[in-house]
Order: sequence, then C-alpha cells, then structure tokens
Amino acid sequence: MPPFLPSANEIPWDSLSEEDQKRFRKYESFWFLTEPQRLYSRTGYIQVTYPRELWVDMLRRLGVAENVLVEVPLPPVPSDPWNGVWQALIDARNAFEQGGSTGWQATVTAVRHALALWHDIENEDQGPGWKTPSQPDRELRTKQQRLDALRWHLRQVAHLAPHSRAEEWTRDDALLMLTTLSTLLAERKP
Repeated sequence: MPPFLPSANEIPWDSLSEEDQKRFRKYESFWFLTEPQRLYSRTGYIQVTYPRELWVDMLRRLGVAENVLVEVPLPPVPSDPWNGVWQALIDARNAFEQGGSTGWQATVTAVRHALALWHDIENEDQGPGWKTPSQPDRELRTKQQRLDALRWHLRQVAHLAPHSRAEEWTRDDALLMLTTLSTLLAERKP
C-alpha cells in the first residue's frame, strides 16, 4: 500500500495536541497520499493533476506535511564530453519518476554513473590537506558514513556564506544547498 499520512486511528488520541485533534476531526474522512498514485476506474481512464503551487499550498494549509518542492532547470544537452553526464542525469530522472524500489536503485545508479563520467572529465579538487582514503578504507565505509561525509562537506560550503559578500552567491548555489540539505534530512528521517 502507498505511504499516506497517519489517521487519528493510528495515533494515540491523548498524545495529540488540541490543534492536531481538531485537524484530524475536520479531515477524518480523507486520506492524504504522499506519493503520486494511479486512479483506476471500471468505466474509463482517469488522471488527476494539480499545479505544483496549488498542491504545495493545499498541503501547507492542511498542516499535514512539510515539503520542499524545487524545480532544477538545466540547459540542453551540452556537447562532448558532457553529453554522457547529461544522459545519465536524464536516466536518473526517468528512474526517479518510475518510482518503487527498482526505480530508486536505478536513480542512485544513474547518479553514480553521471558522477563517474564527470570525474573522468575533471577531477575533484578537495583543497589543501585532503588525503584520499585508501581503497580498503573506502570499502569499509558504510552508507551512513558516506552520507555524513556529504553532510560535513555541505556544512563547509555553507560556512562561507556569512563570511562573504552576497554577490558571491547565486541561485544555483542556493538551490544546491537547499536540495542537498532537504534530501539528507529526508534520508535521515529525524
């Protein structure tokens, strides 16, 4: 069954705030799905779509979920050698839209492929003092340790913001920071 926001029946009533109890009473006959779902009809095909802004506004007014929806506009496919990176990115996007466990795995695999192709075009410059861990050390790292390293590096980039001029930062910088933070928090599920 697709994930949906919990109903009042699934949560001890006395653990809810008065505001939450009021909201649950108001919307108790509705299920709010948190992932796109197909609707099926015996009499014909039905597709219901909402404009992104309307959907976000509706979720916020209902107070049932917080979300960060970000569109990342990319330029058309650049010329060699970047076209392979772009194709892997498109593969990742398509797999993500497919969804499900195989879709998620294919998304991550395509992202890894894009990053490997990017690495072949230009090596990462980790700055002074960086020592690449040995192959055995890298193999011992867990998924969580790798995510923590990403979080650490994101914090290092963000550290520069209050110590620099506003003109040094772009929308793309903000987009990168926001989407990476949002994704890391979604992965962490605090």
